[in-house]
Amino acid sequence: DAVRYLAVNAERLGGMADASLKDLGLCCSGAAETATKKTFVAVPPATPAIEAFARMCEEHVSGVGVLDDRGSLIANLSVSDVRYIQPEHFGILGLPVAEFLALLHGTSYAGFSGATPSEFASNPFFAKMNEGGFRRTGPYLVTATPETRFRELLRSFLTHGVHRVYVCEGGKPVDVVTLTDALRATCEAAETGAEAGTA
Repeated sequence: DAVRYLAVNAERLGGMADASLKDLGLCCSGAAETATKKTFVAVPPATPAIEAFARMCEEHVSGVGVLDDRGSLIANLSVSDVRYIQPEHFGILGLPVAEFLALLHGTSYAGFSGATPSEFASNPFFAKMNEGGFRRTGPYLVTATPETRFRELLRSFLTHGVHRVYVCEGGKPVDVVTLTDALRATCEAAETGAEAGTA
């Protein structure tokens, strides 16, 4: 709701609305890493889903990107993907994360791989995944660039109903911006503005 309010009232953010993600320190560019932000966390498609969730716990993040064999972003795995799994389905957590997501979302691997197919796309498992999955929605993989304006980021959150937007540069992911990151940046900007106003 807070992000929806900000997206609808972006003009009230002043210059922040048209500042880029890079200028706001919301993303890293290339190999650089800011002191306040964790690096982008990703796993290969063959990683067992349970290990990908364990990696989230280790890194204290709520989502990880899935990269194909060329390093391109093909999917997003988030903690919300667990809530659709009943005890009788726990076995699917042993599947490679790409297969797990295809099953969960009722899609084919091609739904995640985009224009560049991965070596795993030929797996016959994915050929039958268009019949419907547990969630029957998505997958929603939303990307931006370091030059994306903050108002566009807010609009992406609102339009697609996602909790994170992956920042890509040269076709490769370099960072991720979450709802929490966007709200934190807004609060910090408001505090800085208030301090400047009282000085």
